[in-house]
Amino acid sequence: MKNLPVSKKFYNDIISRITSTFADMNDGERCLRGAVAMIDGYLAGDNPECADPMIKMVFSLLRPEIDRAMARSLRARQRGRKRKSSSPSPSASAAAASAPANSPSTISTLSSIPLTDNSLSFFPLNRRERRLERQAEKREARRAMRLKARKKASAEAPTTA
Repeated sequence: MKNLPVSKKFYNDIISRITSTFADMNDGERCLRGAVAMIDGYLAGDNPECADPMIKMVFSLLRPEIDRAMARSLRARQRGRKRKSSSPSPSASAAAASAPANSPSTISTLSSIPLTDNSLSFFPLNRRERRLERQAEKREARRAMRLKARKKASAEAPTTA
């Protein structure tokens, strides 16, 4: 597939919607080819023109959605480039790759990330990472409570010599 300024999923969705729109028309195959050519031209950066009013109407209905998808993909690519440029050293990424996703080191790493760090403000935690962070916080609270209870119990226990 060609290099598109939108995601493959979005492009395939638009093409399938156009296909279903022109499927039952007498001249549907010609309209389908014209509409796909018009959208491909628009995605390539051209200002496509078409004489068929049906194709123009379909394109004008889809154009705002295509524009939003192009902007969304541009932002996603920029975030990806930013993540790649600020990625950790290769030795740290190799160590992270060798550790399983649910290992205690991963969970403690997630909970040790300060949420006020400006370098990570563009990259919010996803649902799984937030859940792991909450679990790590609860685990630490339970450990602190058990330690406190043990100290209290050992202080109150009679010493035998």
